[in-house]
Amino acid sequence: GGGGGARARGGDEPKRARRFGSKASKSNRVVTCAYRLDEAGRPVMPDDGYAWRKYGQKEVKGSSHPRAYYKCTHAGCGTRKQVAVNAAEGTVTAQYEGEHTHEPPEAKQRGRPTLLPLANGTSMAPIILKT
Repeated sequence: GGGGGARARGGDEPKRARRFGSKASKSNRVVTCAYRLDEAGRPVMPDDGYAWRKYGQKEVKGSSHPRAYYKCTHAGCGTRKQVAVNAAEGTVTAQYEGEHTHEPPEAKQRGRPTLLPLANGTSMAPIILKT
């Protein structure tokens, strides 16, 4: 009777909480790197070579920076990412869900892998994308 309704309602909440990265068939990848600050002291996010559209953000307990949610802007590509800043460590973490269905626009133009800039202006190793 009433217990089943409570169980069903309780079952919906974890699905919403785990929505990002919950499908086993999708590829998930986490990248953490250093970031630099702009003139106003805000973190400058590294470029991963793809075009993204921000579709939301969420306040993170204990952080002055919200977690940002992005979708790839390429038509038909369902790849998403979450970006979180860890100011205490001076790092930014991007968690990717899914595989891009296209080449990175910048890498295609340059003909080489996309590099992520470090805080000192040098570059770290390229992100290897599964193809």
